[in-house]
Amino acid sequence: MRALHGLESQIGIQIARGPRVEGYAVNGGADWEVPGSGMRIRHLHQLYALSDDKYTGRSTVPVLWDAESGKILSNDSRAMMRALNAFGRAKGGAELDLAPDDLCDEIDAWNDWLFCNLNNAVYRAGFAENQRAYEDAVATVFSALDDLELRLSRHRYLLGSRITEADWRLFVTLVRFDSVYAVLHRCCLRRLTDYPALWSYARSLYALPGIALTVDFGEILDGSYRNDTAHNPHKITPVMPDIDWNDRI
Repeated sequence: MRALHGLESQIGIQIARGPRVEGYAVNGGADWEVPGSGMRIRHLHQLYALSDDKYTGRSTVPVLWDAESGKILSNDSRAMMRALNAFGRAKGGAELDLAPDDLCDEIDAWNDWLFCNLNNAVYRAGFAENQRAYEDAVATVFSALDDLELRLSRHRYLLGSRITEADWRLFVTLVRFDSVYAVLHRCCLRRLTDYPALWSYARSLYALPGIALTVDFGEILDGSYRNDTAHNPHKITPVMPDIDWNDRI
């Protein structure tokens, strides 16, 4: 959303990466100066404590940090996407509205469906602790992909001819599917590349201006395989699948 609205100069970004010794590291394990605070931290939980010294919950990403107030404004990806869309329009990008009022109800319904049946289901499969839970989650994942393949064989985007926020919520799972979820999370019944419409759709989103720059497959692989030591105790990062995201044919 930040790239689509050209907000890079207004909103900086810091990638949470590195060994998860105390949860997410914020700078590969090195010190990082929190904007507006003068404080230097190494772990994401320190940012949460800086925002609220009484906070004891989970420290999750993404986070929207306000340098002026020294507070976390949000750690809800859906709320952040909607806010960035509104901010982008207010800053002069009114021609691009990924959550138009007339489609918000449909977008919200799709967001709920995607979260339950795909975005979160791949993690239910990957982190399942018994066979039944794993098989149930995998069945949910591939039922969703089958439904999406049928829909996207008939429509350019999820809601028809207009690209919306819901498409980007789908994209972030698709872009990781063959390299992470099909392997590490054992969602291996089929690959994204086995779905002609979905594979074409995912590459068309990837090809939009600025999007490829937001996708770092090395970081995706490293962040998953080097930190999920329960499933990958030797921290071996696999070779990237031999697929071409730049091929639009």
